[in-house]
Amino acid sequence: MMRNKPIFKDHFLLHKWSYLLGTILLIFSLVLQLFVPVLLKKFTDGLQNESIPVSDLWELSLWFVIVGLGAFLFRSSGRIYIFKMSRILERDLRSSLFSHWERLQAEYYQNQRIGNLMAHAVNDVNIMRQIVMQGYFQMVEAAVLISISVFMMASTINLYLTLLVLLPLPGLTYIAYRFRSKIQRHYKYKKRSGH
Repeated sequence: MMRNKPIFKDHFLLHKWSYLLGTILLIFSLVLQLFVPVLLKKFTDGLQNESIPVSDLWELSLWFVIVGLGAFLFRSSGRIYIFKMSRILERDLRSSLFSHWERLQAEYYQNQRIGNLMAHAVNDVNIMRQIVMQGYFQMVEAAVLISISVFMMASTINLYLTLLVLLPLPGLTYIAYRFRSKIQRHYKYKKRSGH
């Protein structure tokens, strides 16, 4: 059997600057997306008060186009960059797996099904690539959006109300962690018992 190694940690440390660049691109796209509600507020307030001139409408339209294109370009670039890094992880994992298989004795393969080995080489490695790509992207998106949203709520609405909104989050996080741990224990028990 292969020795347990911190696969993701080693991969992130080896390519930390590449992931940093992808993260910066994603952060730029998320910040630009947060300008959309500001532009919409200005537009709807002007329509409601009937105080927005035609020149301002053209200016707002131009800003909508600029923000939309900027968010699209940065988001696409960030996703493509992270997708590239996840493909590198997939390549390295397959290379490591095949190198390990080459070192095994012939007796090992007499007790293994070819289909199981192929599933490890194809399906399992592909799942790990998807975890890196989607997991990293969603983690960055959630962290940035939550941080900026909380800051904006506290500074523009009300600090006390913001704290009330955030109050249930630690409890929800703890419940989600306990639920995950329970599912993990149940899965390991089923796997050991052969059900």
